[in-house]
Amino acid sequence: MAGAVVQVREWHGILKVWSAGQLLAEVAKRPVSQTQYAHPDQWRNVAPAASRRAQIAPIGHLRPAPQVVKRELAEYDHLCGVEVLSCNRN
Repeated sequence: MAGAVVQVREWHGILKVWSAGQLLAEVAKRPVSQTQYAHPDQWRNVAPAASRRAQIAPIGHLRPAPQVVKRELAEYDHLCGVEVLSCNRN
């Protein structure tokens, strides 16, 4: 339908889109500017917020950060079998 000529008509709060005498879509018109409507299936598979509170394992951002080990770069060179003869340290 890309590039096709369409007609849009509003009738009793319903927008109807027609092309070549065929009804393509019907959409309820928003009664007020900035009003949002969720699609009925949008949240069908999402658990209610109350079920998240009952979980034993915390959510990822509430877990403590892992301990970080600091090593000299020479340890990685040794691990990879790289020999560094000289290094400029600033």
